[in-house]
Amino acid sequence: MKFAKKWGGIHVHPFVRGLRRYPEILEVKKTETDTYTFGNRWHTDQMFAPRPAKATLLYAKETPTVGGDTLYANMYDAYEALSPGMKKMLEPIRTFNVGDGNKRSAKYGNRENRYKGASAKPKVPPKGVKTNSQHPLVRTHPETGRKALYIGVHTQELVGFSGEEGNFLIDMLRTHCTKEEFIARFNWQKDSIAIWDNRCLQHYAVSDYPGQRRRMHRITIKGDKPR
Repeated sequence: MKFAKKWGGIHVHPFVRGLRRYPEILEVKKTETDTYTFGNRWHTDQMFAPRPAKATLLYAKETPTVGGDTLYANMYDAYEALSPGMKKMLEPIRTFNVGDGNKRSAKYGNRENRYKGASAKPKVPPKGVKTNSQHPLVRTHPETGRKALYIGVHTQELVGFSGEEGNFLIDMLRTHCTKEEFIARFNWQKDSIAIWDNRCLQHYAVSDYPGQRRRMHRITIKGDKPR
């Protein structure tokens, strides 16, 4: 926690309980009998919040003998690979992103279904915490000034588009963003730690270790309003 605070204030997950003594730390655990894998969709952390998490720190406490890697997709590269015409069209578009009520996935439609078969302990978000937000589809990084696509599993709609039009573009961009040439793979070992920037990356927890145990400690760092 002391190290994490060097990067900014610590964000507390609105839907899942942290450790009893340290609620700022989220234990991402999959036991030998769990059927749910936390983070097993392409996403960027806390995208549903008005000020999504800037960075994430993940520390491996227990790892399976084989598997359990994390994939990272570079959203700078995904944006830069688009044609000039597509970049121009996407530039002004805003997305609508949700924490609950994900209509694009029955599994993620509510927190009860989302964490079914998991060791995670769901909670009701504190009163006044907003978990639905609009963000630019093309985000300018506040430190590098580079543009990146900003989209993930939380993205439900494109503002001002019909459902059919929005779904077409969302599906197309999700496929584009996760092309092999944009992806790096992190192989976890016990005591590994990864730190990543949610403003220019998506990530995906690979679920390929049935019957084995994986336990991680996660801290997310408070971010700014996407622009």
